[in-house]
Amino acid sequence: MFKWLFGQKNDALKPPAPHPAEAGGAGPALQRPIEIALQHHDAGRLSEAEAVYREMLAINPADIDALHFSGVAAHQRGDHERAAQLISRALSFNASNAPAQNNLGIAFAAQGKRDEATACYRKALALAPDYFDALFNLGNSLSEGGDFEEAVACYEKAVTLRPSSPEAHFRLANTYKDQGRLDEAVAPYRDALALSTESFEIYNNLGNVLHELG
Repeated sequence: MFKWLFGQKNDALKPPAPHPAEAGGAGPALQRPIEIALQHHDAGRLSEAEAVYREMLAINPADIDALHFSGVAAHQRGDHERAAQLISRALSFNASNAPAQNNLGIAFAAQGKRDEATACYRKALALAPDYFDALFNLGNSLSEGGDFEEAVACYEKAVTLRPSSPEAHFRLANTYKDQGRLDEAVAPYRDALALSTESFEIYNNLGNVLHELG
C-alpha cells in the first residue's frame, strides 16, 4: 500500500503500468486516469487526486479503483464513515480485493468499530495469507481486545515476513509483556531498538521489563 496510509508500500497497489504508446510505440506513453490520480495521491495532493476519482466515477459509478481510493482519501481527511461507505461499495463489486478489505478494516477501526475491523482483516488474510499490513493490523485489533495469544501469532508471522519492521518487533514485545512473558519480550524489544535507535518508547518499555526481571 502507499506510504500515506500504511507507512509501508505494498506491491499489490502500485500504479498499473501505462498503456504502450500508440503509432507503433513512438512517443510518450499515455497515462490512464487512475495512474494520474494515484500519482497525485501518493504525492499527498489529495484535492487533485479526488478530482480525478470524481471524473472516473462520473463516467463509471462502479469503478472499483476510484471508489476504493476515494475511500482512502476520505479516511485521510478524517471522514472515516464515508471512507467505509466508499470502500464497502468497491468491495460490493469485487470482494476478493485484499487491500480494500484491509483498508475497510482501518476505516472501521478509526470509528472504534473493532469487531468489524477485525472481520475485515481476517477476510484480507483469507485472500492473501502473507499480507503483512493485514497481519499487523489484525494483531493490533486482537491485542486491543485482550486476545493476546492470537495477536502474538500475528506479530510473530509479521516479523518473519518483514524483519526490518521495528513496529512489528515492538508490538510483539509489548504483547509478550502483556501476557507476563517478560523473558521473551526482551529480545524483540532489542530487535526493535536496533532498527529504531532513537525511540523513547522502546527504550522505556525495555527498561521497564529489565527492571521487573531484576
